[in-house]
Amino acid sequence: MPEQPILEVRGLTREFVRRGKPFPAVDDVNLTLDPGEFMAIVGRSGNGKSTLLNLVTGLLKPTSGSILLAGNEVTTLNDKQMSILRNRTIGFADPDTIAEPHRNRQCGPSRSAASQSVSV
Repeated sequence: MPEQPILEVRGLTREFVRRGKPFPAVDDVNLTLDPGEFMAIVGRSGNGKSTLLNLVTGLLKPTSGSILLAGNEVTTLNDKQMSILRNRTIGFADPDTIAEPHRNRQCGPSRSAASQSVSV
């Protein structure tokens, strides 16, 4: 019996309103990710990469379409259920944190040498 995809996205669209007119930030996306596969979402600024990831992780609700993550329809889960699913299935590397690790440095006056360490 073949393994079920870890992620299956069908007809995914998310529209926003700009200047009173709707525009699709994500428009009719279809993709499948099987267990053990890796995927990179790349593109120019403003092309919908972050919106797509926010949809898949349940942080945004789609205008239309379906998102099946580890056998769960993301669009029907409540916040608690989505938090549990995210915790168990999703690894996400924030590009801002990776590209600029100094952002995690503690700032301001310190009371001990330990508080001057950089968290990575």
